[in-house]
Amino acid sequence: MPSYSLDGVPLDHPAGCWRTKKGTQRRPWPGARAVKVSVPGRRGDIPVVGLDLEATTFGLTFKVTSANPSGANGGYEQMERNLEALSALLGTRHRLMKLRYQAGSLVRVADVTITAASEPEVNTGAATAPITAVVEVPGTLWRDEAEPTWAGAPNQLAQAVTTLAGSTGPITDALLRFAGPAVQPSIGDVALPPAPWISQQLETIFRLSEISLADGPGQWGSRLAWTRMNVSREKRPPMIRRQVGVLDDGTLAGPDARSQTRQIFADIERLLDSLAVGHEHLVKLMTLVAGH
Repeated sequence: MPSYSLDGVPLDHPAGCWRTKKGTQRRPWPGARAVKVSVPGRRGDIPVVGLDLEATTFGLTFKVTSANPSGANGGYEQMERNLEALSALLGTRHRLMKLRYQAGSLVRVADVTITAASEPEVNTGAATAPITAVVEVPGTLWRDEAEPTWAGAPNQLAQAVTTLAGSTGPITDALLRFAGPAVQPSIGDVALPPAPWISQQLETIFRLSEISLADGPGQWGSRLAWTRMNVSREKRPPMIRRQVGVLDDGTLAGPDARSQTRQIFADIERLLDSLAVGHEHLVKLMTLVAGH
């Protein structure tokens, strides 16, 4: 039977102090934001695709009982204590809470807020009280409980990134690192043929080099420096991140800020060329100087 826990507290209490009732909903599916575009003189609406997802809400319905933590009947007073304890848990408003859903070996988690709760309908004779809480998932999508990692094999084509398999929505925070020299790396989404999720123009825009240098003014310690370009199917502007003035072999391009800056802009020019754009398309630059 599926179960929930909120911030590590089981919502089906082990001793039966409270339990979720039949009216408790399963994790809801996200829906797209409703957008309609109509033009006079044209039948129907203009189709709009690729819409963002709305935040989801659903209800958790509980039955609070008179069982004490050992499972014995503690009468009406114990029911009041259980109701206070559950109300304190559901009354958290100053931060996000972690809601965990488990069905057998399947575990999903989401950051949630409790937006409302009903007044308990107390049955004094039976010493029970049903209560319903409204849960909102601001981020819409649920995720795996543990952060998955994947390592590919060198010099092999068409490798499946197994940790991304079975995803139910766009993954916007995946970090892909190519260690060592890579020639025209490309990434495709097999669920959406023939167009890949990431643009086919993704060629020499990933680079990862490891440099180990003595810490000092204007130098980096043992760090990873890589070039990362975000090119999504939503056609959002690409973003070039974390440029460091190093050569392809991982060594600094020079001993001073001038030579390292020249190398950074040379790398940026290569990236712009790979997208068939120029310096006039740059919108913003941010420069960080280390050791000064």
